[in-house]
Amino acid sequence: GKKQIITEITYAIIPDKSGTLKIPQLRYQGEKKTGSTLNRNFGNFGNFDNFGTLFKTRGQRIFSTSKPQTVYVNPIPIKNKGWWLPARNLKIIEKWQPEKPDFKVGEPVTRTLTIIADGVTGNQIPELALNFPDKIKGYRDQPQIETEHTADGLRGIRKEKLALIPGTQGTIILPEIKVNWWDLATNKLRVAVIPSKKIQVFKVDGHVK
Repeated sequence: GKKQIITEITYAIIPDKSGTLKIPQLRYQGEKKTGSTLNRNFGNFGNFDNFGTLFKTRGQRIFSTSKPQTVYVNPIPIKNKGWWLPARNLKIIEKWQPEKPDFKVGEPVTRTLTIIADGVTGNQIPELALNFPDKIKGYRDQPQIETEHTADGLRGIRKEKLALIPGTQGTIILPEIKVNWWDLATNKLRVAVIPSKKIQVFKVDGHVK
């Protein structure tokens, strides 16, 4: 039958190496209100000094501490390949601008690739390894890196925007794009893939090859 104010503080702990990790106790301090009936009637007015000591709210300092914790940090699995990216889930989203582009010689098309990974920060997501065919030029913008705080923990987002400019007409195959990541739920290596794409490039009227 009593009202309570609950403060919940969430910490993200990212170990640098394997082995035993000791998490020290945390100390939290607050103030327990013990003011008079007059203070309660006037609410926050009792906090102003010019009302004199009679109107000041008297508080009792209280402290609370957590218990220290000890956890064991597992080493990186031998089966992991390349960049170590342990996550609960990962996906790659691809968008084009315009949405259904017509590829023409010398005209840029924007391709945006967004990696979303649950359980990591944005800085933990690696830069995409991109191989551009000889018939097309690719230019990267500065990546956008974000870290969101969700009810289930951290969510890392890395967005890479590319300008693709075909250099010749005909068929061009854009190679597949993949990201290796370690699935914490199944404890297995997984690969997120955007399949290779075949595009048809047309010649612009009046363009000289």
